[in-house]
Amino acid sequence: MSKKYSEDISLFICCILKRLDAFKFDNFEERMKNQKYYYLAQIFQVAPKFNYNLYIKGPYSPDLSDTIFEFHRKEEKIPTDAFVIDDLEFNFRLLKSYIKEKSVRDLELVTTLYWLIKDAKMNYAEALSELKRVKVPSELELGRAELLLEELKNELKKIKEIK
Repeated sequence: MSKKYSEDISLFICCILKRLDAFKFDNFEERMKNQKYYYLAQIFQVAPKFNYNLYIKGPYSPDLSDTIFEFHRKEEKIPTDAFVIDDLEFNFRLLKSYIKEKSVRDLELVTTLYWLIKDAKMNYAEALSELKRVKVPSELELGRAELLLEELKNELKKIKEIK
């Protein structure tokens, strides 16, 4: 069943992507970046939840795609103002700092590894083994994914709970 949000919440969802310099649809890489950025926005507690499944290029939400494509088709102006709630803005800045200068492949690997551990409930060794099986990363990519996961965990320790 497809998840439908109100117009206001859909606008908020698109605003988050726009503030992350995403919400672009020119090519597959840009659309994939939308998915990975939003998945991380949920982890950083700055975005409404969508269900994600593991697809070829990592965690993917068809409902998110539907929501943002629908808004994209309307060609409405999307605001990029800072969040009013300070804790939400703090978390958003942590997220923006985390994704800075990471390639789409980096995002694909780290979000997949995170999804395998958190959503698929695998232990670390199982998740690494599955990541190797489904993503076939080079040793360098695998090492980088592990470092990025540690960086992500460290950033999440700084998160301010939004009441």
